[in-house]
Amino acid sequence: MHGGRSRRRKWGRKTPSSFVYLYRGELEDKMRMVCTEGLKVSSGLLTNAAVSPETRLYFCKVKGDLYRYMAEYSSGPQKAKAGSLGRSAYEEADRLKTCVSAVHPLRLGLALNFGVFLRDACQDSNRGWRITKMALDEANRGFQMLAELDSNDYRESNGLLMNLRRNLMRWNTTDLDMESQENPAGGGNQTPTRR
Repeated sequence: MHGGRSRRRKWGRKTPSSFVYLYRGELEDKMRMVCTEGLKVSSGLLTNAAVSPETRLYFCKVKGDLYRYMAEYSSGPQKAKAGSLGRSAYEEADRLKTCVSAVHPLRLGLALNFGVFLRDACQDSNRGWRITKMALDEANRGFQMLAELDSNDYRESNGLLMNLRRNLMRWNTTDLDMESQENPAGGGNQTPTRR
């Protein structure tokens, strides 16, 4: 009884959940402002014709990341718009990725973020899986290039490769679990179909 009285004094007629809702709205507004400012900077730098391909790749990835963040906390038309713009930015970065080696942290980070974006924000799990798998396959073929990286890039690339592998394993397990639930008699040992 005593605890209830002190809560009423502290919050008045508002419930704790209404404060969480208001605070969440404030955080979303701040996040939207930060993302919008980052998008302005990135877009401004991308209009400069003198920007190197690697820098262009970096800022296209950043734009995709920022739109991904916006899509994660938005809803309705705002979510759809952020998702569409994020997909365009990531696809542009994906076209530019060959300007760096297959084991470069920027390229691996792009694959990691783009794959998660496709799977989570766009519900395109097949394409997210393919992007992740392709990045791992290309990195495995170019494994000897890891020795050419400086120590910071080497550590970052190794961490990104581990995250890519972890995502792929988790997604395969999730897909197999879903497949076995849909077809209990078919057995869960089948490999998920990828197009």
